[in-house]
Amino acid sequence: MSLFLASGVVESDGVRARRWVVTLIGAVSGVCFAALAARSLGAMTLTPHFSRPLSLTYAAITAVLSYISFRAATAGRTDVASVLRALWGGFAGAAAGLVIVFASYLMFRDSVRVYICRPLALHLSQVTMFRLVLGFLCLGFAAGFALRIQKQENGRAGSAEDE
Repeated sequence: MSLFLASGVVESDGVRARRWVVTLIGAVSGVCFAALAARSLGAMTLTPHFSRPLSLTYAAITAVLSYISFRAATAGRTDVASVLRALWGGFAGAAAGLVIVFASYLMFRDSVRVYICRPLALHLSQVTMFRLVLGFLCLGFAAGFALRIQKQENGRAGSAEDE
């Protein structure tokens, strides 16, 4: 099985490729959730008092998801069943993100963008409906993947149980 890296194509067995997939998805989603947490904490100092509780809620949820994503990247199991379970969880999270965006758009129309923009200190023109759908799709996948990956029993990644 081939695994493409920035330096070229490296021949790898299935365990190593699965380890790369779990590590990359976990690390990238952890960084994204941490950036959202930092953005919402920064917004608490810039925005009026009416969006501070929502900013604090966003910060708490994304900080927890960031921790879970980093834990998945460092200590996630890489056997076939665990990776497939996590990928299906990611697909379910992406579907849930789409349902949330479309349901909230049907209920609130364009004011749903205001509920997303103000706690993150973004301008309304920065968050189009396409970006909102794409963001919830990606973050839903990342959250579902991180929540469904199983942790190593011994805390070490890449043990002999992976084969």
